[in-house]
Amino acid sequence: MSLANQTTGSIANMQTQSLSNIDWSQIDTVLVDMDGTLLDLSFDTRFWTQILPEHIAATTLLEKEDARQKVRAHGERTLGTMQWYCLDHWTESMGVDIRAIKKPHAHLIRWLPGAELFLAALKKLKADRWLATNAHPYLLSLKHERLQIQAHFHRTVTAYDFNSPKESPEFWRALTSNFGLDLSRCVMIDDSIPVLRSAQTAGVGYSIEIMHPDSEFGKASSGRDEGHDFIEIDSVAEIAAAMERG
Repeated sequence: MSLANQTTGSIANMQTQSLSNIDWSQIDTVLVDMDGTLLDLSFDTRFWTQILPEHIAATTLLEKEDARQKVRAHGERTLGTMQWYCLDHWTESMGVDIRAIKKPHAHLIRWLPGAELFLAALKKLKADRWLATNAHPYLLSLKHERLQIQAHFHRTVTAYDFNSPKESPEFWRALTSNFGLDLSRCVMIDDSIPVLRSAQTAGVGYSIEIMHPDSEFGKASSGRDEGHDFIEIDSVAEIAAAMERG
């Protein structure tokens, strides 16, 4: 049976347009993305669009704009794949030590507004709290060291556990086969349209899209612009308020 056809549990495997339609008492597991959902994506955006190209230009013969184009082009070629998220791959491709460049900028890692309020509200639910991220293990460790983010969750699952990013059906198949989750009784909260599309296709009960993942650079499009029916919210603070209302 395909994941998309799983309908066990009391939650219909269909999307809703409002947080108010979620009966949180019937949710078994809340899957929460890290970057752009809890953490301000500006740290990562600034790194890939400014810090890394400037470092490449300073240590090679490339002009800054050529370095930016090199990074941008490689990102476009690998977007949505394990290579995109792999710091070792980027180190090899760019010819610079990505870890060494990121480390001095760790002070820029910060919560998005409302994230800590949401995490406090989440702990009041009976549901399991899972951090679900594509982040490379080094980045996960760096961000946990900075903010102790994993301490707020019962479990952390990453693309590296299954060698498949959340955008891939393989990630969701591995998630269910390894942990026996009834996806129809799960909520997925993420800023990525491809991730939410994959989660919805796999049978996740509710897919919630964060519309303001980056405090500095904004977001180009929404799931609804692309014809999807994700629940759209500005920040996870809205979920905290919905949980309090029951």
